[in-house]
Amino acid sequence: MAEPLRRKLSQELNVLNGMALLLCVGYVLLVFFAYLFGSLFLRGTAVLVGVSVFAWLVVSRRITVELALPLLLLASSVIGIALLNSSESEYRSLFLILVVISSAAIAWLAFDERLTFEVFELPFFVLLLFTFYLVVFRGYGAFEFNSLLAGSSRNVYSSILIACAFSYYVSRVYRGQSIPVWPFFLLLLLSFPVYSRSGILIAGALLFMVLVRKGSSALVLFFMISLVLIGASGEYLTDIFLNYTNFDKGLETERYNIWSGYFYSLNLNSFFSGASLDSVSIVDAYGGNPHNAFIRLHALWGIGVLLFLGILAYSFFRMVEDGRYDFAFMLLLVVARAFFDIVFFFNLADFFVFPLVFYFAFRDFFKSQCSRGEIA
Repeated sequence: MAEPLRRKLSQELNVLNGMALLLCVGYVLLVFFAYLFGSLFLRGTAVLVGVSVFAWLVVSRRITVELALPLLLLASSVIGIALLNSSESEYRSLFLILVVISSAAIAWLAFDERLTFEVFELPFFVLLLFTFYLVVFRGYGAFEFNSLLAGSSRNVYSSILIACAFSYYVSRVYRGQSIPVWPFFLLLLLSFPVYSRSGILIAGALLFMVLVRKGSSALVLFFMISLVLIGASGEYLTDIFLNYTNFDKGLETERYNIWSGYFYSLNLNSFFSGASLDSVSIVDAYGGNPHNAFIRLHALWGIGVLLFLGILAYSFFRMVEDGRYDFAFMLLLVVARAFFDIVFFFNLADFFVFPLVFYFAFRDFFKSQCSRGEIA
């Protein structure tokens, strides 16, 4: 009797794993096509899939309290303000709550079913190769990338590419696999024609982190090669730096004026409940985009944004406590990227970085790997 029972359980597990794979891959495809075509229908469908996965995980008790409770606390804390701001924000304030829940559910399911290669690593390679193809064979540059995604700029494209890189790194650590340097080096090179200053800086920081992880010899070798290249073709590289990036404009941009304009517009009431972005003239002049995810979150959720900041801080300190300084560094990079655009916190691509954002809930996945000695 034992053998048939084991066979039946194995078949059931295979069915569950196959269903999880279908849901996760389907979600990833919906997200990419939603960005590509700017389709509200695809965005809504992706979120519906994610929320359904969350409900399934809760009912089947496959999600831990460490993740479910913070998600429900966050949702219940901001739902009141989100409802008040729903009409003015065209229901974005409510939609973001569903985005958070759906992104967390997909990320959790990928880890729980050991599908991180399919959900986190493959998308990075596909997008990296797609970008390489566009740059090398189609001659894409700043103008083309700025119009590639319907309704989104090149900064959004760069942010999605960066998010995939974060998730690739996290997945490799989770699976106990070595982390090669070349994908991050290629990411840095491709960030130049994408023409995003923050994207270039973060890609460079990621490459540096991977080299540090590899050890001093890899770091020294890389810098020696870099010095030789700079010495041999300094003028050419300077020309690329000035003509294929927008660093010539400096780091001072209109963003600072937008941010200060929003904060100066706040009064006691709007400090707690959030302020309409359209009511701030300089933000309205930029299509209602504050170019800062935390400002947008405050506009939609008001003081509720503080709870999310607490979640970020708690994850960061947990990483430091666990000695996961590489994860802590990446979380700081995610926060820095969110500080300059609204692609993160919260949007469809957030599931790529949620294992970092909610690290305190995902940490047991990495601890179990360490206990088996699978991480060098």
